Amino acid sequence: MTPYVWEPTEEYRTGANVTRLADRHGLASLAELRRRCVEDIAWYWDAAMADLGIPFMKPYERVLDLANGIEHPEWFVGGCLNVADACVRRWAADPPAAGRLAVVHETEDGSVRSLTYEALATEVLRVARGLGRLGIGRGDVVALLLPMSPEAVVAFYAVAAIGAIVAPLFSGFAPAAIAARLQDAGAKAVVVADATVRRNRTVALKPLLDEALCSCPSVTHVVVVGEPAGVTTPGRPREVGWAQLLDLADPGRGCDSAADGWAVATASSDVLVLAYTSGTTGR
Repeated sequence: MTPYVWEPTEEYRTGANVTRLADRHGLASLAELRRRCVEDIAWYWDAAMADLGIPFMKPYERVLDLANGIEHPEWFVGGCLNVADACVRRWAADPPAAGRLAVVHETEDGSVRSLTYEALATEVLRVARGLGRLGIGRGDVVALLLPMSPEAVVAFYAVAAIGAIVAPLFSGFAPAAIAARLQDAGAKAVVVADATVRRNRTVALKPLLDEALCSCPSVTHVVVVGEPAGVTTPGRPREVGWAQLLDLADPGRGCDSAADGWAVATASSDVLVLAYTSGTTGR
């Protein structure tokens, strides 16, 4: 069997991001860049941050601190940033980029929804403010029980924007698996889709969460996507519909300035995501 080998064209090679990085530092080849990044890890990541233009709200003092051993590194010591600011707001505030597509979602039936960076930023800001009105803030854990959808993207960045922690939940989990992860995380809120569609079959998600919540007292709020909510049941978390959450945000506010409270500054080592590994040892 003849092995498949792909050779990039000269135009492709010269236009590649990795080529730009190597050229910027006077490195003649990809092999030289590899050698340099292995020999000096801190140099490489400092160069990468500058090349990508990652916006730090507070510049880092050191790239890497291995005082506690290589197994316990501290990255970008003293620096502060926010993932939502770096991935969404800065593009929404850039006129050439604001109108570009950030999210394109196609369902099984072929319907398509899309969001530009400007539209994504607006939705993220509204959800972030809505979560804040519910009392969710820095360090709180918000679980996402959502299918791949625009709301999943918006919710993830909204949680990041307020300095909270995302706990993703696979939409195929049984109630016991959902409960175990919510308990371990001490989740304060859950964003859940009423249902999703897999292979043309509607799969209800909200009932799975309802069963799981019987043993998850830390959860105080549930945001429901795709169902009119607002139901308040004694002894159960307060339910809020996605549309209601958006309405909690101040109407008419812009999102073109970090100074407008768009995103909080989080330390480089702050937790962003709690994710289980695969298998039974994930905990």
